[in-house]
Amino acid sequence: MPVKVLAVIVLALFLSGCATTTKKSNNIEIQQLKSRVAGLETDLQAKEQEIMHLEDELEKVREKRAVYRKEGKIVESKKLSTRQIQAALKNAGFYRGSVDGKMGPATTEAIKSFQRANGLKADGVVGKKTRANLMKYLTGSNEDW
Repeated sequence: MPVKVLAVIVLALFLSGCATTTKKSNNIEIQQLKSRVAGLETDLQAKEQEIMHLEDELEKVREKRAVYRKEGKIVESKKLSTRQIQAALKNAGFYRGSVDGKMGPATTEAIKSFQRANGLKADGVVGKKTRANLMKYLTGSNEDW
């Protein structure tokens, strides 16, 4: 009988040790996974910033190509980029935000104010007449945009 009791106690201690080891092992794995997720989130943020930077660079290249060749003649683009619109509005004193190339509410309101001041239909759309008036405020360099 004492041998059986002793065997049960030894077996119980052995099994409890295995459970503790397994629990510690699981905790370590969970911590490693959490660490990996945090690293991936950091990588994702860096990639998102890189994409935003590349989109800005692409917009700058597109703006530089506002003039293109057609049948051997240089023809000006019929559409201004958002950055060009913002730069012209800023030069004219109607826009105070950053020249970021994003057509937000501040840019739209600045367009409407500019249109009203120039006797145009204040619809917030840069059509032919608004574009012609804005062109007067675009500088030759692209430092503003």
